[in-house]
Order: sequence, then structure tokens, then C-alpha cells
Amino acid sequence: MAKKILILLFLLSACLTVRADELNCNLKVSVGSRVNVPNKKVFEQLERSLTLFVNGRKWTNLSFKPSEKINCNIVIDVQEYDLQRSIMKCYISVQLQRPVYNSSYTTTILNTIDRNYTFKYAENDPIEYSDENIGTNLTATISYYCYLMLGLYFDSFGYRSGESFFDAARNVVSLAQSFSEEGWKTSESNNRNRYWTVESYSNGNFSAIHEVLYDYYRRGLDQMYDDPALGREGILQALQTLKKLDDQRKNLPSKLSFMETKADELVNIFKEAPPAEKKVALELLKALDPGSSKYNF
Repeated sequence: MAKKILILLFLLSACLTVRADELNCNLKVSVGSRVNVPNKKVFEQLERSLTLFVNGRKWTNLSFKPSEKINCNIVIDVQEYDLQRSIMKCYISVQLQRPVYNSSYTTTILNTIDRNYTFKYAENDPIEYSDENIGTNLTATISYYCYLMLGLYFDSFGYRSGESFFDAARNVVSLAQSFSEEGWKTSESNNRNRYWTVESYSNGNFSAIHEVLYDYYRRGLDQMYDDPALGREGILQALQTLKKLDDQRKNLPSKLSFMETKADELVNIFKEAPPAEKKVALELLKALDPGSSKYNF
């Protein structure tokens, strides 16, 4: 109970502290070997502008102390650049971290790569965005992932606490439907595009994913250092709920993302568990991630 109160006080204190920005994002623009552009300033300017945009914008109606900022990484890997049309084709990698209560351990909540990121950008182009006018595919995609990360982060501390941020990500998707770039439409063959990913978090039919996140992080990892058995119990409950969700709708993007992100951590958690717990965990993990060879403990 004391831990729960402390976490809730952390969330509440955000409303009472000196205003600061929420994200502490390490944003990098990496240029692939196939990109032959003599002047690299356009990529350097893009990195500076996006870093200021992500870390300087108010994404919530809360205020954070500097020590409470949310750590994340965004890497934009430029695969092609059309100098004449100022069009970049990129991969965007997004990683989100979260501290674990009463420990020095940091867990990863999201670790994903989006390979359909194309946008137009020339040196000194303004970075413009609002919730009513999302601008270009450049800022729409970045904003989408910022809201997605906030939704996942807050869901890990309080049941359905990230709901408003998933709704904000869904709003970006809705406004981006008119874009010609890939990633936003229901009709695309990629069922893990931005549309279907946020749909799997914001559609009420799949609301069990919020139980999974809360049980895994709050009832699971946050208990581990004081009571490992109690922590594993919370994590097993999360996996059982995820299995029921997967039986209801196979291979939801939220489920796939969870398993890809947590696989190694789950192995480390259960390799020292009692045999009976190992058996239950192994059955669940192999059912949830049948193609993986990682689950040998």
C-alpha cells in the first residue's frame, strides 16, 4: 500500500511542481551509407530542430520536475535523400524507459522500429505542429510516437492512466488520413502501421492491454526488489491476461510489441523462479510467442 501511495503522489506532484517539460529524449539523425549528400548541415539542423520540438513542447497538462522527466530515445536513420525534392526516406527507432521502484534498475517499455517514415524537409524549414493542424508527415509521426510513449508510460503507473495520450495519438492518425505517405490508413497491408498500433491500445474491445501493462509494471516489477515471489505473481497475471487477449484477437500490435520488448527481461525474471512457476511461465510465453527460441530456462 505504501508503494502505491508513493507512486500516486508522484503523479499528483506533477501538478504541484514548477513547470518543466515532460520528455528527456535523446534524438539522433543518422545518415545511411547510401546517402551521398556533400552538405550534411540539413541533417544536423533537422536533429537540432526535432530535439527542441520534442523536449521543449508541452505534451501534457502536467508539470514535471527535471528529475521526473521521461527518458526516451528516437533515432531517425536516413536511408535515402532526394536533394532536388528535399524528400527523406527513413527508419525511425523509438525506445522508452521507466524506472523501477526502490531499485537502480531501468526497464524498457517500448522498443520499436517504423520502416515507413518519409517526409519533406529542407534546411531551416520550420517545425510546426498543433493538435488541430499536425503539419507535415515529419512532425505528425514524431508527435504520434511522443503521445504513444506517454500513454504507455502513464499506463505503467496507474490503470488506464495513459488513456488521454492514446486518444491524442489516435487524433494524430485521424488528421493524417489525408497524407499520401504510408503508415496512417486502415487499408494498408501492414497491420502494424501507426493506425493499427494505436487502435490496439485505444479500442475498448482490447482494453485488457491496460490491465497487462498495470499488472506487469506496478504489481510485477515494482514489487520485485522487496518481494520477488509477489512480483512474479503480478507478472504471471499480466501474461495470463495477455494470453486471453491474444485468444480473443490474434497478434494485436500491442501484444506483439510487448513480447518483442519484454522477452529477454522475462527470461531473466523466471530463470531463478521455483519449478512450478517456471512451468506456468514457459507455457504462457511459448503460447504468446511461438516463433521465439529465447524461452529456455
